[in-house]
Amino acid sequence: MDVNLSADGRPVVIHDHRLNRTTNSAGLVSLLSAGELAALNAGGGFKARMSLKRKRTANAAAFSSFHRGVPSLDEVLALLARFTLSRIYVELKGTPLTRMPLLEATLQAIERSGLEKSITLLSFDHELMAEAAKIQPSIRTALTFHLVKGAIPATRAIAKAVDRARASEAALHHALATRRRIAALHKRGMAVSAWTANGRLTMKRLIESGVDCIMTNYPHRLRDLIESQPASDR
Repeated sequence: MDVNLSADGRPVVIHDHRLNRTTNSAGLVSLLSAGELAALNAGGGFKARMSLKRKRTANAAAFSSFHRGVPSLDEVLALLARFTLSRIYVELKGTPLTRMPLLEATLQAIERSGLEKSITLLSFDHELMAEAAKIQPSIRTALTFHLVKGAIPATRAIAKAVDRARASEAALHHALATRRRIAALHKRGMAVSAWTANGRLTMKRLIESGVDCIMTNYPHRLRDLIESQPASDR
């Protein structure tokens, strides 16, 4: 999940730092309180797209009764605490002005949840992840790496950045997650995750590459591919 900071200092689960794309409102997330964000419609557009693109009326109907506001991180972690999950990823978004308050509030929410052992914090802001390690050394962190045209990061540079931030994992754009790079990072004792793999061919390549985690918008598709592998290869 992705978190941003509300006007009253609470981490809320929403990808963008603006409301325009995924809610019925507009403007910065950081200008509304958690209560105001919870009152927005952050699911209606998705329900309509599901109905239009897939024509799955059962799924569309299910969303009509789903809580559609922007939830707080506390609410989502309370829900997840009901299940036994080996890994929960929380990606810090925010803005330059909210980055540190967001980190501190997120760490507090994680402590309240009792899910510290399951959660991995990650961010494109590598300095922020280094700060997370200083504030809470026991928290598991990952650094996220873009695929930038004409500036593909070298494996050595990725490893140095992870070491410098005292992180446990490199979260690579799926195109960066090659078998050779994954093996090299594993050799250095680092876990490797790949994002965001939605196509079956990409998923299959990543499974075969030995990556530790695959992030996707289609978990059922990935699950089916993993279960189709021989048991010895899972």
